[in-house]
Amino acid sequence: MDYSFIEYQANGDKCEIEFSLVNSLDVTLYWNKWRLENGVIHSSIYNTTSFIEYGFEIGDKINTLNKNELFVDMVIPEGDYETEYHYKKHGAKSGQICDTVRKFFKNKSNEPTK
Repeated sequence: MDYSFIEYQANGDKCEIEFSLVNSLDVTLYWNKWRLENGVIHSSIYNTTSFIEYGFEIGDKINTLNKNELFVDMVIPEGDYETEYHYKKHGAKSGQICDTVRKFFKNKSNEPTK
């Protein structure tokens, strides 16, 4: 079972904190760059704690978009994916997800090398 919090910002940042509860707790952070073209959200990996490489592109075709919901089908890379259902968290503080993700990567880059 996976849950995530996603934030899209006007400056092109897309930030995500993903929680996987399969066998154990796993937390993955994503700091992507996004753009919208022909109903597809193109996200390019900028920084992540996952194995996905910098610059890798993901494309999500928008099925439903309104003030409460965003339903997408992944179309890039090609594959057999299930529809992703995203719901707006009313009362969420704007900037909170991206601020958290950016702060993590900034602190990580300041760690001393071994």
